[in-house]
Amino acid sequence: MDGDGAMALSPAELDLALSHCVRIVGRKENHLDAVSRRLDVPVKRALFVSCYAVMRLLDDAVDEQFLACPRMARQSGRRAMERFIDRWLDQALAAAGGQFRANPKSFEPLVFTALNHYAGASQLGVRPWQDLADAMRSDVGERGLATWDDFDTYCRGATVAPASVFIYILACRAGDGAETRFELPALPEYYAREMAIFCYLVHILRDLPVDAAKDAQLITLPDTVFSAARLDKQSLRQAVATGDIAAVQPLVDAVLARARRYLPTIETRRAELGQMLGATERCILEDLFARYRVAYEAISADYRVILAPRDRRTATALSARRGSRSRVGWGP
Repeated sequence: MDGDGAMALSPAELDLALSHCVRIVGRKENHLDAVSRRLDVPVKRALFVSCYAVMRLLDDAVDEQFLACPRMARQSGRRAMERFIDRWLDQALAAAGGQFRANPKSFEPLVFTALNHYAGASQLGVRPWQDLADAMRSDVGERGLATWDDFDTYCRGATVAPASVFIYILACRAGDGAETRFELPALPEYYAREMAIFCYLVHILRDLPVDAAKDAQLITLPDTVFSAARLDKQSLRQAVATGDIAAVQPLVDAVLARARRYLPTIETRRAELGQMLGATERCILEDLFARYRVAYEAISADYRVILAPRDRRTATALSARRGSRSRVGWGP
């Protein structure tokens, strides 16, 4: 054990744990991993892959092992997935405090061992893990979102929590060993919130055809948007399937209008961060946000690109990770 009572890992053990995290983070193409490969401080890159591997484990389990199932299978498997979320959170909270100890009953012990080593030496705390688990419980419970306020509450865990972790990683200062410290004047969530929700809204629009073809539960928008557009989730699925662009337009317009509301605050937060981040970290953040801004502009210019991209530039803007509903990583 080290001086803080944490289990000391050999270099080989740590390399094995991190390599496993890298495989999990990289098994699906995503914007966040692509830009984060440019992190040139090894501790920051290691913190990134350990945090996002743990989040991916939960996100993928909920999407692929639960939400992708037929309704009857979801009903019969709901309690088991709720228990899985509880188990995930117990291990995540232990690792966030540097207290995770692998045992024969541990779930994905290599990933949580890496998280224990790096997040346990950080100031990330427990809130991101608690908030993400709350959002996943909402999905598993198939709780509807009545209003935009409900959507924002859901986003606190579904996308703001992962984005806050990312802002922490960009802004933190590396100390000795795995230690990192956050020295910006406000909490990471302050800088992350509007950017995260904006990117998630763009992600929802971009993946609308894929999600609509799978299951109505995958379309995470409030009921007020559907009612204003004179749609429900089933009629939206039908409109997308038949290419009824006119029927889809009111919903797209409403989501774009909601996303547009965040842009003034986003510009303020980007300017604030730009003065405090290192050059590499600033470029990473700007690159990441630009990818979503390009897609937003393409959809705003012609909403039909959602259903039928018209040219190489538009297709590139809208194509990344289509077919993956990941909330983790700003909806990459």
